[in-house]
Amino acid sequence: MTHKRTQVKQIRYSKSMVGTQPHNALCDIAPQDQVYYFEQLVSWLQHISEWGQIKDPYAWELAQRRRPKELHWGKHGPNSIVTMVSGLLCNYIQNLKKYQGECRISEYQMEDFKWISEFMHSALGESSPPVQWQQCLFDQDGNPF
Repeated sequence: MTHKRTQVKQIRYSKSMVGTQPHNALCDIAPQDQVYYFEQLVSWLQHISEWGQIKDPYAWELAQRRRPKELHWGKHGPNSIVTMVSGLLCNYIQNLKKYQGECRISEYQMEDFKWISEFMHSALGESSPPVQWQQCLFDQDGNPF
């Protein structure tokens, strides 16, 4: 018997010089990985929307359940997969404008994205690989960041 090895998607980032919370630093996603990050959020919302239209009531219930032990709390309490994914997508769009094209997220948001990627991989299989964050200390492919 052979086992299929799960492909893990690595997303590169570097810590930003912007931000005031040393325990939750802001990080810049590598320019070449920003499109993948954006497309994953959109894809996840598409699947969540389909689950919410009664195609899979069990998955929908899991997606909207608040998860105070797995996801970081928001301004108004515990997050669910639905609130986290939609919040990350809004954050992405707002921060591209605010930081002149840079995709900037916090370390907590990176942890939440990783956890959701594992959840979505378990629900969707190989079409949604789990994510691993890789910190870069130097230029990547000639791009300083």
